[in-house]
Amino acid sequence: MKIVSFIFLMNLLLSPLSKADSISGNWSVAAGTGSYMGENYIGAAYTSVNQKHTTELTYGFTEGDFGSDVEQMNLQYSFSPLEMNWGQLRTNLLGIGMILSRWNSSAGFINSPSQYPEEGYYAMTRYRLSLLFSHMWNFKDLTVFINWALLDQTAIALYNNPEYVDRQEIWSSGFGLRWNW
Repeated sequence: MKIVSFIFLMNLLLSPLSKADSISGNWSVAAGTGSYMGENYIGAAYTSVNQKHTTELTYGFTEGDFGSDVEQMNLQYSFSPLEMNWGQLRTNLLGIGMILSRWNSSAGFINSPSQYPEEGYYAMTRYRLSLLFSHMWNFKDLTVFINWALLDQTAIALYNNPEYVDRQEIWSSGFGLRWNW
């Protein structure tokens, strides 16, 4: 049922782009790891004709450390204004964007302190927002990318308790591939 829901949601969000006469671009199958989008994730992406805007809808999965696996849906948008070309190889030097993730359950809060959960706590924390930075290499039908993401709660912790947050651990890096058609 989750796969059917995923396919329905993907079609609902992305299909208007393919039907618009004034918009043309590339559809992709995307797969990757990390960047707060799941230990492994797979989905679909749409890149604008000028290769500067990408929207991606993915399903992510992470094996839980506390006996509960975490599944999530991710909606990502990135803008890549800078690019360089070397013959058939094109690289987008810097992409910046956002990732909105919805986790399947409150599994991440199993060992929360006793003051949690307060009423409504779990529902609010199922949705996560991340700031995304990326670098992409495009060659014919294949795109290789690396991402760095900063999760909303990490940014809040860094602001509230800068002396307790290790600067090397605030980012999640990731790697992925897109097959373009």
